[in-house]
Amino acid sequence: MNATTDPDHFALAAVQQYLHEHGYQRALAALEQEAGLRLVYDHIERQLAAASLDDSSTSLRRLEDSLLRGGSSSSPGDCPTHLQRSIEGVHGANIIAICCWPERRLAVTGSSDGSVAVLGYDGTLHRSIAASSSGVLCLALRRGSRQGGSGSSGRHSGSDSSGGAPSLVVAGCMDGSVVLLDADSGQVLASARPHRKYCVSCAWSPDGCHLVTGAWDETFAVHRLERGSGSGGGSGSGWELQQIFSEQTPGRVNAIEFLPPVASDSCSTGNGGSSMNGSGSTADAAASSSSGRASSGDASSSSGRASSGDASSSNGSTFLVAVQGSNYLRQLSIAGETTAGTAGTAGTGLAAEAAAGSSIGDGGTPVREKRRINMNALGDDHVSFSAAHLAASPCGRLLLVSGDNGRLVVYETAGWAQVRSIIGLPVEQFHQFCAAWHRSGHYVFAAAAHGGVCVFHLGSCSKVATLVAHSKNVRSLAYDGTNNLLLTCSFDRTVKVFDSSVGAATAPL
Repeated sequence: MNATTDPDHFALAAVQQYLHEHGYQRALAALEQEAGLRLVYDHIERQLAAASLDDSSTSLRRLEDSLLRGGSSSSPGDCPTHLQRSIEGVHGANIIAICCWPERRLAVTGSSDGSVAVLGYDGTLHRSIAASSSGVLCLALRRGSRQGGSGSSGRHSGSDSSGGAPSLVVAGCMDGSVVLLDADSGQVLASARPHRKYCVSCAWSPDGCHLVTGAWDETFAVHRLERGSGSGGGSGSGWELQQIFSEQTPGRVNAIEFLPPVASDSCSTGNGGSSMNGSGSTADAAASSSSGRASSGDASSSSGRASSGDASSSNGSTFLVAVQGSNYLRQLSIAGETTAGTAGTAGTGLAAEAAAGSSIGDGGTPVREKRRINMNALGDDHVSFSAAHLAASPCGRLLLVSGDNGRLVVYETAGWAQVRSIIGLPVEQFHQFCAAWHRSGHYVFAAAAHGGVCVFHLGSCSKVATLVAHSKNVRSLAYDGTNNLLLTCSFDRTVKVFDSSVGAATAPL
């Protein structure tokens, strides 16, 4: 029998998947004995055995083996599931965004009242900044060169290519504005309004030189960090964001994510995996200017399936854009230009969405499209879901897509094959999709309905824990891989810090 061609086999596989995910182990064992089919592992092993052993499938098989061997399908392992601290009184309004600063054990939060707070993991409020007259929807932290060492995920090292810029926080706001803050002094350095409304996602490039923002006005923009006039007395005075590119999209932009350099065939990174962006994605500052793998050009089919020689290894300037109403992710790269440019624009529309490897805007534009990645496993153009949130794995080999239908889909970034599809995440009306990776690469965290956070084991697609985090919906979460902590914020105006203490209190929703 084959699950893709035999309807009875498919129905049996679906029942076994349900029993496995909900912990009905005795019923599952009885069904497996009667049916003679072990779904969870045997089906995957047969798929791998049937695959041709060329370079790309060999790499994919190693990745699958790593996912199956790592972690546990029945427990969250050392994931932070124990509530260490509940922090209140940071903001006088709803807390919408959070990101973490592992080296200093600090969190940065943004509120609907336009304020940004820097606080310790112990709840100590270091500073509160009036960033905007409208609500803060997203945050991105860029660590300055005076911090030294590695990037946010512990993956890179090197000099700060933007010439000693301080630690900077960018806040994306409801009115479409972007505010640049000095994270050390709390000084407001600059502000701009690249969008007309709802800047919902922002991310720094791994080298800390560029910022990409996306909004619900159906545009995304690329900004370059530059030295400004130097007026003002703050430690970060003289720095500003210069917009170098902007483009209209067919729908609202849901998420921006930079692809980190690929570490190895294993997705275990030790102390890596820290999330620096308020949306839960990775953004590295003080990083080397190139990744460990070179790009072989901009060629790929419109289905998003790259050839084995064109793995999505980036030079640290490759980013993804997720657009509502599209089954494609757009993969773009920022050229290593050094002179100021003007913002370019490009035509939009569904016809253009099928094009790949084209240059965007006029000649000499600093941003180029590398490919369009079809999220549908069969390569068709039916829009069954859109990407609501993106999170790259610590090793850079996997991308977690939170679909607006409640599915969590994992793709490998070498050829953009779908390697996991996870169901069972409870969602609600007006759900805020956000997710993050555990530093091992074997577990993911995802915001769930009714203020919960679910922990899933990737190898088995099993839900292994549900954290009762907040009394209202979770708006944002951030994972600190250096200290193995999970931070969440909510409309209940609290920040929760979870650690991996033994005896974690978890409960079903």
